[in-house]
Amino acid sequence: MALTPSEIHRKEFKRSPLGRRGYDENDVDDFLDAVGADVAGLLARNARLVADNTRLAETTDIDTDAENDRLIARVRTLEWQLHQLHQLHQRGTAVGGGAAIAGVRAELAAVQRENARLRAESEQDLLGVSVRAVNLLSQAQVSADATIGEAELYARDLVLTAREQYREILRRAQRSAAETADGLTSLTQGSGANYSRPIPEIEYVRTHARIAQNQLRAIVTALSTEIDKLGDLPHLDSPPVAAALPAAASPALPRHRLDRSVRTLHDGATDHPDADTARSSASHRRQAPI
Repeated sequence: MALTPSEIHRKEFKRSPLGRRGYDENDVDDFLDAVGADVAGLLARNARLVADNTRLAETTDIDTDAENDRLIARVRTLEWQLHQLHQLHQRGTAVGGGAAIAGVRAELAAVQRENARLRAESEQDLLGVSVRAVNLLSQAQVSADATIGEAELYARDLVLTAREQYREILRRAQRSAAETADGLTSLTQGSGANYSRPIPEIEYVRTHARIAQNQLRAIVTALSTEIDKLGDLPHLDSPPVAAALPAAASPALPRHRLDRSVRTLHDGATDHPDADTARSSASHRRQAPI
């Protein structure tokens, strides 16, 4: 059963399993496949209607031309007969030639009237077929435009959600870096000026700040690369939607790939060599009193 614009608009996807963010990628991919199949069907139907209209117009033209040729040939025959009878009448060799000429003229007039009537009917039929074909094409175009518009709006929503996820990760990383910097400042101010080298707490905070800075830089670089891969979305006619979306965005990349990239970066940052240094420093700090 074909999808309707309202079904596309009301579609709700399943949430990902526990521990993951976003929608279930299989559910999203299945829905996009269904939308693509419906759009392909509409385009195929549109092509069939165009082909039927062209074939019908060609058939009508052929039938009309054949009938016109037949009538023209008949008119020429009658004109030739009229000419022959007229010559016989002038020479006085034909008995009742005037009545024959009148009959031929009447038949010729009838043929001309029949020819005009058939031509008018042919033009009227062709006009009716053209109007019906235009109406069918218009309906198919409206349906295809509505389906494509719904798909584009849905794709824009996916991209906006991915960008919001990106900004939230940046905010968290910035807060973590700020808290680490504040802790470093507090320890530095509280330590006084009597130390010739940093105490273990300062070394621990510095190491943690360095890890947070490297992790933030890696996350920003990876997410920027993933979003740049999205390409350009086609512009809709609605100014508010076009103005609310930044320039480089496209539904070509599913959101679960961004979540997977962030998780990979987070796991990589946890295994950073400086993390072992920070844990070792913290262990020495707990064992050795200051």
